[in-house]
Amino acid sequence: MIELTNYFETGELNLAWIMNDQISYVYDKDNELVIYGQGIAQRIATCDLLSDLDRKIILSWTKSLGDFMHQGPVIIRPGLVLSKALLDTQLNFSSMDYRQPFKAMAVEIPDEILGPHGPRALAFVYQPFPGELIVSLRSRIGDGRTTYNIHIGNDLSTIEERASHLEWADTLEEADFFHGICRISINACLLAATRQTKTEPLPDKIAKKRAKKDRRLQQLAARHCQEITFRDLIIYDRVKTGSGGEETDIIYGPQHRRGHWKKVAYGPKFSLHRLQWLNDYWTHRDIKFGTEQQTIVMK
Repeated sequence: MIELTNYFETGELNLAWIMNDQISYVYDKDNELVIYGQGIAQRIATCDLLSDLDRKIILSWTKSLGDFMHQGPVIIRPGLVLSKALLDTQLNFSSMDYRQPFKAMAVEIPDEILGPHGPRALAFVYQPFPGELIVSLRSRIGDGRTTYNIHIGNDLSTIEERASHLEWADTLEEADFFHGICRISINACLLAATRQTKTEPLPDKIAKKRAKKDRRLQQLAARHCQEITFRDLIIYDRVKTGSGGEETDIIYGPQHRRGHWKKVAYGPKFSLHRLQWLNDYWTHRDIKFGTEQQTIVMK
């Protein structure tokens, strides 16, 4: 059982739980997605000490975490090999084509990818409405914390276009880092909607607390996450194991094909369409890597 207290302070979890009903996403008169708050959240929304961007990020982050707890938190913990495969997969689909099995989901990013932003960080993918995505990350930088946040709508043809243009980023390193987080987390949640998965059952004690009418017991039980694992996922590590000799930049014959999503037809007379993930691969793999079997990761 994974506890949210491994990632967040108790006070932060309590505040997100309490403020969840005070924060809402709505469409304004121009059909733009906006967030507003009431009660304590309204004080944050009108605080002159914060910039407009900071206010939106705080409210958005709190709403994502609050909804995550109230629905019953679920988490994906991709291994390093799978995370690298997802990092190498472009988000070449629109937000209208995207779906995830839960409204709010969390993805644990491996420390090897977090680097100085770690250890232990969860990326949240929150889908308030179809075609709208909010991706957030709380990372550690030294003794402090930084919140990264992006809203992805359907104004651009692909999610990749939006995730690759982070106007708020102060440095190229910061933009590249969060762009990679978006790829890993969004791809992982879409995989959970398109592949066979298994959700870790709750212990009886926690399940009973969630069923109680006592809000305090519900809140304590909502700190326990259920892990989602993939039942039919095989990832081939493309680390060279049997080719012999040194790597060169010149490849004769074998070519690396980047991971991507492909829209395939199915159903009656192939009238329906869905996204199918293709992991990155090499053409003429045996020439480049030899005949030895590559690493297989089932999670």
